[in-house]
Amino acid sequence: MRKGLELIVDEPLPGQFHWVVLGREIFGVVRRAVDRAPAPFATSREAMQAGILAMRSHMEPLPA
Repeated sequence: MRKGLELIVDEPLPGQFHWVVLGREIFGVVRRAVDRAPAPFATSREAMQAGILAMRSHMEPLPA
């Protein structure tokens, strides 16, 4: 089964963007942070691109 993942980009302080990869809620299991940015990014675009790369590293391949 593939994990359901969700990427969130947040700006808790002006000009400091962070990404978080969350495991989505599946069958009543509460979602949790799978990975997060180690440091803030200057733009939401940079944070989004880095978050997408991180999310891809946690994805399972499709069954053959």
